[in-house]
Amino acid sequence: MELKTFYASSRVEKAPMKILVIIGLFLPLLSWGNEVSPDIIRKSFHASVLDESKTTDFFDLVTSIESPNNLEKAYQAAAYAMMAKVTINPYNKYIYVRKYCELIDEVVSWEGSNIEIRFIRLAIDHNIPGIFGRYKNHEEDKKAVIELVDGLIPNFDTDFRRYILYFLEHDILLAAEDLVRIKSRFE
Repeated sequence: MELKTFYASSRVEKAPMKILVIIGLFLPLLSWGNEVSPDIIRKSFHASVLDESKTTDFFDLVTSIESPNNLEKAYQAAAYAMMAKVTINPYNKYIYVRKYCELIDEVVSWEGSNIEIRFIRLAIDHNIPGIFGRYKNHEEDKKAVIELVDGLIPNFDTDFRRYILYFLEHDILLAAEDLVRIKSRFE
């Protein structure tokens, strides 16, 4: 009888150890699942701009990123603003816009020389109702995007460059000389 008790107790003591070993082996795999390439984020952002039914997917994608870098935070901010657009509840709309404002202004203050971050703020602020007072950054961001075009790396996502150009040409209505300069740099 004592022998059975000994074996049973040793199995019970080993069980937690096996669980810890299994968790230790698979924990690194769980953290890799939160990394998302910038191209996937850009494509998801653009898809949700074109089709509001994809907004929740975009929101889930970018808000699932643990320890996001500044660019990912800018996309998280954009996702909050886009959720405000598709949410029915006025209180939730307000909360989403406030979260967007806090995040995007923080990111721009840290990395204002990044054209993609500035473009995100310009595009979202351009579409937020004036009651939120976001138009104050419009001219500053437009000027920054125009100036930062020269610093674009040649391998920057081609589809996203076209999207920036289309937005600047059709929504922002740039001066002709700025538009020609940007087109020459983007093409």
